[in-house]
Amino acid sequence: MICNTVLSHLGYDCQPLSSGLVRINTPFFQDDGDVIGVYIEQLGDDKFLITDDAKTLMNLESRGVSLSQKRFNHIKQNLSYRGIELNQRAEINSISNSATLAQQLQKVIQSSIITGGMASDWFSLPEDKFEKEVKGLFRQNKGKFSQQLTFDNKFTGLSGHLVNIPILLQGANKPNKQIFTVSVKAQGNWNSAYSVLGKMTDLTDPTNNAQNTQQFVIIDDHNVGDQFNNLVLLFNAQAQVLPYQKQNIWLNKLAA
Repeated sequence: MICNTVLSHLGYDCQPLSSGLVRINTPFFQDDGDVIGVYIEQLGDDKFLITDDAKTLMNLESRGVSLSQKRFNHIKQNLSYRGIELNQRAEINSISNSATLAQQLQKVIQSSIITGGMASDWFSLPEDKFEKEVKGLFRQNKGKFSQQLTFDNKFTGLSGHLVNIPILLQGANKPNKQIFTVSVKAQGNWNSAYSVLGKMTDLTDPTNNAQNTQQFVIIDDHNVGDQFNNLVLLFNAQAQVLPYQKQNIWLNKLAA
């Protein structure tokens, strides 16, 4: 019933496991090759538990991340801003009714992805060559923009974490434009994309829908190949996606 009604339009694979339990599989992959998925258990006539069954934190530990109490609390606080719980059994979860089930499911899936991306803050990452290339493109076209163009601006997110915005357009009585970049391979590691999603979300105040800021992510659509649509699905609720190879179109729109 859950698969055929509330969740039918979300684009995820829904597998009934029993009369009151289903597994939702997304098109997004973890490091171990398993898809990111969650479970929905019906607890009553109109009460549902959505949970990742602790798989997200287990995956972090399998990647060699030591989950100290400080890091656990950091994740817990970060998710609480989104109305999602991380309990002492290490489960990312939410309680929902049928009216909010689809929305809460999306939040739990996004929370799992963002939590996986947090590991990038606990590793030393190599230079992002694609980000450097995109910054060069903006510098070459600086004269097109009526707004002030700056790079590597750091702002404090809702979690208290300092977030770097690679490219920022601001001023001229227009919405500020926060611009991020993502380059991942179709069958490769997507953790850098998950990390970018987490940073964007950390900069978005859910209680202030009228904030004067727009978010964009420029995707290396050549590198990701036929998985481009899945990457778009990852970001479509958070930011406007700009394919790098169509720069002649979106550069003019950003400058307008």
